[in-house]
Amino acid sequence: MSVVMRLGWGPGPGDRMLAPGLPDALFCDGAHLGWVTRDGVYALMEEVVHLVCAAHPIAVSFSPGAWIIVHRVEDGVGIVRFDPRNPTPEVWNFQVRSISTGSSWAVLDHGSERSVIDLDQDKPIRIPVGAADARPQAWADGPGLIWVQQGVVYRMTPDLQVRVAGTVPSQPEAWRAGPGGAAIFYVKEEVWGMAPGSTPRLLQDLAWEGLRFAPSGQRLLGATEDGVAERCLRTGQTLWAKPGQLHPVGFGPDPIVLHENTGRVRDSSGRVLASGFNPSAAARNGHLLYGPGGTSWNLEEGVRSWPHAPLQAEHLAIVGDKLVAISDDLQLFTLDGEPCGRFPLPLDAETEGSPINVTVSEEGHLVVELEEDRFELSLAGQRAPLAADVPPAPEPPSCIRLSAPDEPPCLTLLDEAQEPLRAWPLGMDDGVQVAGRVWCWSEDGMLCALEPLTS
Repeated sequence: MSVVMRLGWGPGPGDRMLAPGLPDALFCDGAHLGWVTRDGVYALMEEVVHLVCAAHPIAVSFSPGAWIIVHRVEDGVGIVRFDPRNPTPEVWNFQVRSISTGSSWAVLDHGSERSVIDLDQDKPIRIPVGAADARPQAWADGPGLIWVQQGVVYRMTPDLQVRVAGTVPSQPEAWRAGPGGAAIFYVKEEVWGMAPGSTPRLLQDLAWEGLRFAPSGQRLLGATEDGVAERCLRTGQTLWAKPGQLHPVGFGPDPIVLHENTGRVRDSSGRVLASGFNPSAAARNGHLLYGPGGTSWNLEEGVRSWPHAPLQAEHLAIVGDKLVAISDDLQLFTLDGEPCGRFPLPLDAETEGSPINVTVSEEGHLVVELEEDRFELSLAGQRAPLAADVPPAPEPPSCIRLSAPDEPPCLTLLDEAQEPLRAWPLGMDDGVQVAGRVWCWSEDGMLCALEPLTS
């Protein structure tokens, strides 16, 4: 049985999510936002976030009222299906190599052959031999299949009838079934798509990665060279486009995008639907935490201490009265979040690689670690060799135990004897107990506040 964890959205009492950070994938099913992390799938229901636990998801499919997670289990591959509004997950486990699933049918890859099962009726579906050899994919919403053989696209409809939907120029490198028989195809670095009941057509200037179907299967949202665009899958016409550093999220019912620079999710009218999707490492100074959601947090009061969210750092450190953010360059902020300096990193990324760790020594010096070297970095961006092996400042014993990346996500609160008091199914990178609450965060910018005494 899959575990469901309930979190409040934003500051307040009880278990809360303060910032989601940048997840592995972000989507909308037509009404609700969802996102994928190593913990499973999160569903935002206005003031509540549901986490449906499925460690290290392989794939996620979503439609109104039915979200599906495919993930590894001990003896094969598992499916978790749930309604995000009131998650009571249904679980299936199969001893197979992989699974392609939608809301109703699942295609099981046994290695030498493929079979299809109806999840609603828990019975097998007979498919043509040619379909089994062509690695069919289940419709995202509704019972049906899509497959391609030598550029010919086939649809299998709910009445088990097989029809030719049309052709694409050659056998696709990849394809994905959408709702109701819609589909997209990646052919010779071009995207082709079709609506339910229509034939494939070329969708020019769309990137393959991150494409999102509308729940009807009639529209598609994708990234372009200068922003995002909404296309009609029946005609190929551009229905809406917007330039900028944007990522497609989905439809609700209008196009929804993530603004990379602000971490805000907006609809096509500009209305903010959610915020805090900022990727940033974290650094703590007493009861102040910097980084998650791109901003600063007062852990004693449980609220943001900055009104803005300027941080997007792969490494974050506090040196004196400066906040040091390191990604492609070195950026300095005051502890109030105001930029106060920017310098190039004094290293050759091609030969030395990127920093893998940044620490502060006991003497208060910034130490940058590479794959094969370590050096001291001044706040003016100047590099100096380490005179000796400089240890980082010592950390006091922690009351938080974190799971390793390859383990099932788990955060455990320990007592004074280092014995477990309570655990949560969260894969976090650090945590601390302040003012009676457990604060935990990830290097992707997620921040949660947990109540040790609540059940």
